[in-house]
Amino acid sequence: MTPGKKARQVATEAIHAMMAQQGSLDSVLSGPDARQLSPGELALARMIASTTARHFFHLQQILQDLLERPFRAKDQIIESLLMGALAQLAFTRQAEHAVVAETVALAPLLGRPWARGVCNAVLRNFLRDKPSYLMQKQSEQAQLNHPAWLIGKLKKAYPDHYQRVVNANNQRAPMVLRANVRQQSPQAYLEKLQAAGFAAQLSWADSIVLEKPVDVSRLPGFEQAQVSVQDSSAQFAAQFLRCQPGDRVLDACAAPGGKTCHLLERYPDIELVALDNQPQRLKRVEQNLARLQLDAQVVCADAGTNGAWCTTPFDRILLDAPCSGTGVIRRHPDIRVARDPEQIKETVKLQRQILEHCWSILAPGGQLLYVTCSVLPEENTKQIQAFLQRHPEAELESLSAPNSVPVPAGLQILPGSGDVDGFYYASLVKSAPQTGESL
Repeated sequence: MTPGKKARQVATEAIHAMMAQQGSLDSVLSGPDARQLSPGELALARMIASTTARHFFHLQQILQDLLERPFRAKDQIIESLLMGALAQLAFTRQAEHAVVAETVALAPLLGRPWARGVCNAVLRNFLRDKPSYLMQKQSEQAQLNHPAWLIGKLKKAYPDHYQRVVNANNQRAPMVLRANVRQQSPQAYLEKLQAAGFAAQLSWADSIVLEKPVDVSRLPGFEQAQVSVQDSSAQFAAQFLRCQPGDRVLDACAAPGGKTCHLLERYPDIELVALDNQPQRLKRVEQNLARLQLDAQVVCADAGTNGAWCTTPFDRILLDAPCSGTGVIRRHPDIRVARDPEQIKETVKLQRQILEHCWSILAPGGQLLYVTCSVLPEENTKQIQAFLQRHPEAELESLSAPNSVPVPAGLQILPGSGDVDGFYYASLVKSAPQTGESL
């Protein structure tokens, strides 16, 4: 098997898992088969899979127009193979003859030798009239390149902004940096970047946006803990959580640790517990802490249930709640394919459970910052409105940030202009118990 075919086979398996909602692209592209690829092969597999996800609903319509009849359910691996091939032919600079030849050759390796002829015919027919196929976008789903259910939710929630959101989701996200303020200011690190020949500029929340993405190993001072990669919207978390020296702080759902490390950089004198219920993801937290030379108590546990880690109340809690990820589609384009409304309902239930438990272990007078990377009201403002109705002792604080839109409760940042992803924040303060009237 040639290197190119091996990479394309892994990419096809990743696309197939995404379409069947059996796993994210990242989960497959970091799995056993992917680990056997050379760095160049893995880069090719990632490019094919991510390009397919980024243009999925447009490509889906093109393939439907090219096929005489849809594939049977048991042969959907060939549909995944063709989606990846069309993505290469339509949106990359891969040599057309190589894409066609290697796609046809891959069909037998996927257990479908009969599909060689189908793959050859479909791809060659596409190339004969490529501009016409690319121009035809008959459905709104294909035009906006989002699933119909998500388009409906965005239109309802943001009738004046939904087009901006989908346009942003269809773009590639910029690479955004966070300077370690323990070592230098964002302005000082920006000057260091520019002196090293990198085009960059300061943005919101003191983030630094690179004109072009680069490998982190090329960033000045990366191994010396001077800088990390983190989106501007995510950097608001450390700004909004107002920690004081000596505070006992919980970062619930902490993995992969970007916000954990930012809190420790900004507030060096806090006692921080970094919690997550997935051991593999906690390894990322530990790696980030080690690289940045920061200390936290790392705990593997469920933030929605009691445990030894929560016997003492916390002064501050950062709850980066599980969510649909609909605010970061441009960074994870497979989200638009892998999510569905039923998953959202289950996520909302989980959010409520974790929010209730975290509130119960927050000290009187303490602050809980609820965060998601979602743009869906049911995960955000509606979740917080319902919480406030259940808890009269909770006070919702006012927050502000660029690129936000008015919502009934909390702060909703939409993806769009500038470099921000879609994020939601709600700052909740627990009132101290009444001491009674003085005599």
